[in-house]
Amino acid sequence: MRPLMLMFPVEWLSLLIVGAGMCFIVGARAIGVGLLGFAAALVILPILLAPLFDALPGLVLWALIAGVVVTTGMCVLRWLSSSLIGEAATNHMIGDLAAGAVRRTVSGTAAAAWWVNCLPFRLLHRLFVR
Repeated sequence: MRPLMLMFPVEWLSLLIVGAGMCFIVGARAIGVGLLGFAAALVILPILLAPLFDALPGLVLWALIAGVVVTTGMCVLRWLSSSLIGEAATNHMIGDLAAGAVRRTVSGTAAAAWWVNCLPFRLLHRLFVR
């Protein structure tokens, strides 16, 4: 439900407020408060964030969009995995993938640091041996 809320058009803001009022009438206060909060965010956040996004360089915006797309894709894959193999197996799979990513990052960083630290000695070796 929450990803669908992100695609909610601003023109339907009045329907959102009416829906929140109906939730209050039938006693679903938590949903009504959530809908009113979302309506307030839909009105206030563009005013606050538009100058910030206008000031950012284009490359940062593309990186932000790429991050949102990757995060959305990972959420969809987790949802599919949870639907197919269950929640516990999905949690185990995510933990294993995260551990592998950290392991590769740390070993890659160590290898890069070793290569950078040894570079002056390699250059001296090439200079004097050849």
